[in-house]
Amino acid sequence: MNSFSLPFCVVLMLPFAISLDFRVVCKWERVVFELPQGDQASQNSPLVPTSIAVDGERVFMGLENAGMTVPATLVTFNLPYDHDATPTAPKLQPYPSMEMQGESRKALKNVQALQVDTLCCLWVLDSGRWDDPENARGKVLVFNLRNDLSFTYEFPDSVWKGGISFLADMVLDRTSDDLLVYVADASGGLIVLSAIKNRAWRVQHQAMSASNMFSADGVTTLALSPRRNRNLLYFSRRSSKEFLAVPVSELRSKSENLTVTEISKLPSSVWRIAVDSKGILYFHLRARTVVDSWDSLNDAFSFRENPVYQNKNLSNFPYITFSFDKLENLWMLVKEDKDFKLVRAAIGAKSYIYND
Repeated sequence: MNSFSLPFCVVLMLPFAISLDFRVVCKWERVVFELPQGDQASQNSPLVPTSIAVDGERVFMGLENAGMTVPATLVTFNLPYDHDATPTAPKLQPYPSMEMQGESRKALKNVQALQVDTLCCLWVLDSGRWDDPENARGKVLVFNLRNDLSFTYEFPDSVWKGGISFLADMVLDRTSDDLLVYVADASGGLIVLSAIKNRAWRVQHQAMSASNMFSADGVTTLALSPRRNRNLLYFSRRSSKEFLAVPVSELRSKSENLTVTEISKLPSSVWRIAVDSKGILYFHLRARTVVDSWDSLNDAFSFRENPVYQNKNLSNFPYITFSFDKLENLWMLVKEDKDFKLVRAAIGAKSYIYND
């Protein structure tokens, strides 16, 4: 029988001051794709970034493409040489190629999450498409950024439900003998992929459920506690204000009796969360014009909200996306009014995948 523990930290304190100094590095009033046949401006349909990953002076961006409305669902661009100069608006280039954005089974269909690991590999979560589950299956792709070699794992029917599953987020958990990928399935539940053993399994709990089979409002965002204290996987559902966690040890051991803990009741549901190497968790709540943080290691038993970014024009759709770089910066892609902005702040920490 699955268990659901009582909340262990339910205090949410109001913010007093913004704690990080963000600089605008890139700003787009109009997004332009640099394609083999020539430049193409984004169409009238809303552009919805799903994820970003920063690797040195290069940025990768996932774009929602369920309706096939953008020329590429995975793009890349270079950062300006001087991050403190006037913000630039770089053109978006399809990655790894335009051919990988097509209709073939191996091509990318709808990228939802990105991670760059310590070995300079880009991990890509492609949710596939509901209307073509056979040729557009959910999958994880890995691109070696040093030589562009790639690996693809297509999820089998035992874990991926064609026409129902919507793969919304992922995090990486490197153990002594494996590399596990935890994937949020918004139709309800998690998928765990063993990259070394090349197999996957589903994880279910009532706290991960969607409101119904076709709502895609189950688990939609994930974050993993830092490597030096790797004990919890944090998650949230789009249909709920609960902020939850499950022990990583139970996911690794394929336990059928998960211990899910309620971290806090929040004012609204969480759009996106991310954790750095010092255990600071960054999150954006729906219907809020502020990005907050929580010290998950030092304030583990009192959920104290600390605002890091605020703008009255901050849009709640599309949601904010996070990334960390090796120079200990936090990057966020935000939308304010009609403009997209890529902003950066020094935080003195790397991604959760690094030892601090």
